[in-house]
Amino acid sequence: DHFGKDLTLVKEGEISMKWNKVTMSFLNVLNIDGRFMLFAYHTDWKTDLTIVYQQEIDRSTLMLKGEPKELIKNQLADGQKIFYSIQTSDNNSHIAFVGSMLVKGSENEQFKITMYDSTMSKLWTKDIKLPYTEKQFFTSDYDVDNSGNFYILGKYYINGLKEVKGGEANPVLERILRASSSASSHARPKA
Repeated sequence: DHFGKDLTLVKEGEISMKWNKVTMSFLNVLNIDGRFMLFAYHTDWKTDLTIVYQQEIDRSTLMLKGEPKELIKNQLADGQKIFYSIQTSDNNSHIAFVGSMLVKGSENEQFKITMYDSTMSKLWTKDIKLPYTEKQFFTSDYDVDNSGNFYILGKYYINGLKEVKGGEANPVLERILRASSSASSHARPKA
């Protein structure tokens, strides 16, 4: 839907999430440098292949324009699942595709981060395995800065448990984990 400055409906359109006979999972629609972009992904569970796509939306008709462009392709190992979200920098100069991995038998959260710039050129990809178990760390948010660094924000439970034991609250530290094209992942207390 397209709304005017006074929030009145200017135009509405419906976009099919079925591309080439494949039903896609919606990720987001972003305004990147004045272009509306639709992002979606599909996992073929028979082959364990997940593909993230981008397709431009025509601003005047609100219909898909051209063919979908394949951005990311992940071949998953047996027992793995991946679910995507998108995080952008404040100025929309960087777009992070956050693949949250579910890995059978692992107690540590794992992510596959792929960073793009506003022209949709791939800048870098990183696989991240958090240094904490799920009992020790709760992921609360993601962030991307205007330089293309990616951050995982969360709470680190010092005694390794989220719950309260014996009436006393478990001490907690805010943590920021950083990933970028040139640096390895770092953990540091939130200032």
